[in-house]
Amino acid sequence: CRGFDARTGETVSTLLYQIGGGHRRNYGPWDFGTGKNGQPLICVVGEAIQTHVHAIRLHRDGPSELAWQHYYGEVYVVPGVAVKKIAIADVDGDGETEMVYNVRDPEQGFRSFVRVRDADSGNVEVELPDHWCAGAFFGVGAFGANGLLVYQAPEGAPPDWGELTVYRFVGPGKVAAV
Repeated sequence: CRGFDARTGETVSTLLYQIGGGHRRNYGPWDFGTGKNGQPLICVVGEAIQTHVHAIRLHRDGPSELAWQHYYGEVYVVPGVAVKKIAIADVDGDGETEMVYNVRDPEQGFRSFVRVRDADSGNVEVELPDHWCAGAFFGVGAFGANGLLVYQAPEGAPPDWGELTVYRFVGPGKVAAV
């Protein structure tokens, strides 16, 4: 992971780190985030080949650092593992970034989960077991509600269709079915 000065093109920092105990690549979406005290972050949801989520703390006065990571496996080694990004945003209104993603977790018998992690610490703030998220919404209605649209996934597989349940964020790390 390299950082460049946008004005000069000069390399500012280079960060090389292992993912899940090996040298692996990031195949998947990423976005900038904000952690504690406004700490700038890069949040990565590796969806292809190596399936993982992690965050990098960006430092303006020195090298960046790996904040945390969670590695699920490789699609070619562990058939059935899946990770899918839903949102990288302040979904619960606490002023800090969360990472929302779906996962078929091999450590949990390939059950499906919707997970919401604090992007700065990696702590799971919300977990919906046996569910799969279809999407997120932001700023809806008079109160500007944020939330998730989820399907049940009792057999672990991501569903192709089903009845959606709306979960609204009702505070930091808290959702309620609507």
